[in-house]
Amino acid sequence: MDMKSRKLGCILAAATADAAAQPLHWIYDLNKFRATVSDAVEIEFWSPSANPFYCLEMGKQSCYGDQTHAIIISLARKKEFNLEDQKQATYKMFGPDTDYSLIDEAMKTGLPVKAAWRNGSIKYFLKKMDEGSKDTGHPDDTQIDGVTKIAPLVAMYAGHPDLLFHVEDVTRMTEDNDIAVAIGLAAARIIERCLLTTNTNESMIDVVKYVMTGLAANDRTNPQNLDRAVIGFLQEVIDCKDVPHNEAVPQRFVNS
Repeated sequence: MDMKSRKLGCILAAATADAAAQPLHWIYDLNKFRATVSDAVEIEFWSPSANPFYCLEMGKQSCYGDQTHAIIISLARKKEFNLEDQKQATYKMFGPDTDYSLIDEAMKTGLPVKAAWRNGSIKYFLKKMDEGSKDTGHPDDTQIDGVTKIAPLVAMYAGHPDLLFHVEDVTRMTEDNDIAVAIGLAAARIIERCLLTTNTNESMIDVVKYVMTGLAANDRTNPQNLDRAVIGFLQEVIDCKDVPHNEAVPQRFVNS
């Protein structure tokens, strides 16, 4: 597969995965989740939606997928990463007069709302933008936004020395938190390796181990104080690779 096709596949896969997961998003009660999906082999694009917080039309993006969409819009417009333009694209995606602005009215009818849901970091970002603040990232938010939204950025900058610096900037734009940044940068390294490797025999475990080695290198690009902690978490994931996901997560990671 040529590089252009790989990059396009990377972006389309991110968008499809988000839409596929949206109907089962944020079911925190594991017993309820198990009862919902039962013994189903395929749970993608689950119908009817079992999302306890918001219910959208099948195929719609969550707030994570729409952050990705905002990155695509800005990159296409500027032909490069531009933080200020990215802020504007994200504000336009989630701010006034959008599907997301309907949430307050929809909340009056109770959960799940029939409207797009802004998560905590996005609400904080919008507030800071309205205040005219330069620092728009939530200092305490460690959610997965920094991982889920970066596929287009990695696709554009894979192999470029500025990649990780741009990933850090776009993560801190909404989550100015070292944990979110360290995890997001590790995810960017993994995606980049998948895009650039020419070794057709390289498995995902090989990719993750390659990234772990890179995170331990003294001359690594954009080093973070939490890189060694991330190595430990990645090793835990490898150790659980043969354990079913719905068993591994509550046993090893929920309270990590």
